[in-house]
Amino acid sequence: MLTDDGSVDTGDVARRNRAHGLDHVVVVRGTEPVADANLVRVLLAPFAWARWVVRVGPDDTALVDHGVLDALPAERQVAGLGALEAVAHDAAGEPGTTTWAKRPLERPELLVLLALGLVGRPNNRSWFRGPVKGTPAVRVRADVRLGGGHKPHGPDGAALAAPPVPGLAVLRGAGAAYDDFVRERTVLARRTTRDDAASTPEVNAVRALLGAGLPDDVVADYLHRLHRLRFEDVEQARELGFLVEVPPPADGTTTSRPAPPAADLEALAAMLDAVRGLSRADLAPDHPDGGRTLLRTALERTGLDVGPAADLLALAGPRS
Repeated sequence: MLTDDGSVDTGDVARRNRAHGLDHVVVVRGTEPVADANLVRVLLAPFAWARWVVRVGPDDTALVDHGVLDALPAERQVAGLGALEAVAHDAAGEPGTTTWAKRPLERPELLVLLALGLVGRPNNRSWFRGPVKGTPAVRVRADVRLGGGHKPHGPDGAALAAPPVPGLAVLRGAGAAYDDFVRERTVLARRTTRDDAASTPEVNAVRALLGAGLPDDVVADYLHRLHRLRFEDVEQARELGFLVEVPPPADGTTTSRPAPPAADLEALAAMLDAVRGLSRADLAPDHPDGGRTLLRTALERTGLDVGPAADLLALAGPRS
């Protein structure tokens, strides 16, 4: 799911993520990413086809292998998507193109980059220009909440481990075009609350440029320089084996399963509409209700059958 603040081409985000394994992308127009993510998580519970939910940012592409998810044991409630960072595109998002991406490096590899002057410190925060952390996929009908910084939490509010699962990843920096780069970094730089994505050196630099009172042409020049840095030293890193290929889908369209039934998607939209304006306090990661009251309200107001959501509703939690 994606929270849209009006700054991105949500159709492009949906196409990219559908092409690399997500069955459906839910776009919520709001400004509360954590609450939005948990609302979508609980409202998906009545639909049998909805098995996992992953929160993606506007600059992210989830790379999902359904075979990997299918092979996870039933008791596994969280699956980590490790972070990759796009560094080179011929034409981002277009069929038939390959993306080169940075992978997290081990310390000996980082020491090589340090000796070459390609990083300032031998750590992945210096190697990546954006967030180093991945993002979790959580089972829809498990009481696992999505929190700030893409962290999963148990019903007691405690953070859960989400080690990366081979075959699952989230590609950061998918919007490689200059206009996408500037739009996304500007939105992050103007956030009033800071998280990992809004506190990277790159975003901090954009924040400083925008707040320095410089002439527009000077700001634009340095934004272009920041953008070009993303594509420097690609050949060296590739020769050293520090990049991985993210090939396009074979047919340029989608590698996921067929889209969910249209009737179910209409029902989901009706449920989202049914709880519009209601308090979202119980969607906080540490709230004992976990959103079940909102789920019951949506079911009652729409008349939708409880279906598989009965398992989630049967878990302990307030009923009013």
